[in-house]
Amino acid sequence: IEAGFAFREGEVRLRPMRGELGKSDVAGALVVRLPRGGRKGIEADLRSRSVDLDDVEGFWGRRPKHEESAPAPAKTAGGADSVFPDLPFSFPKLRAGDARLNYRAGRIQGKSILDHVHVDATLQNGVLELAPLSLGMSAGELATRARLDARGKTTGLAAEVVLQGIELAELLRRMGIEERGAGDLGRRAHFTARGNSLHQLARSAHG
Repeated sequence: IEAGFAFREGEVRLRPMRGELGKSDVAGALVVRLPRGGRKGIEADLRSRSVDLDDVEGFWGRRPKHEESAPAPAKTAGGADSVFPDLPFSFPKLRAGDARLNYRAGRIQGKSILDHVHVDATLQNGVLELAPLSLGMSAGELATRARLDARGKTTGLAAEVVLQGIELAELLRRMGIEERGAGDLGRRAHFTARGNSLHQLARSAHG
């Protein structure tokens, strides 16, 4: 990572910032506020030209992949290699401070149904707001507005999800499904869930 560094009155600024992780890159600005006697705060405005999912899967509980490595073991429900791993959330980290993030990734690489990502997120007093989380998906888009409340012993999730113009044939191809399909997918849904990991949230979702 390369960055310009400045410190003044309890505030650290990294601007401009550039870095690489494997085949992924990130650039932008990061501000960390450390006020005396106050809550810590982070503001980030970041961009990636390209992100390879193999480089970043460890951030949400899955085992990072390595090029030319041995075949992965069979997936188990809630395991580290499952779609929704059962790795518990770290509540102290969510409650330790506040944050504001604007992030865009122009291209997603790897075995994925995603094309690009845009997320605008705010974390305040243990409540995470995603407004929006927009995912380019198989020539269409999945847009989400969500609220993750981690102030209690069990995390609560409330979300609205909108699918627009997703090409069924392309989606099936990227998922490795040989069945033929044609047409576009479009759907709007509201759901809630409770749990302390992605696996628990997925199992309890209803709406």
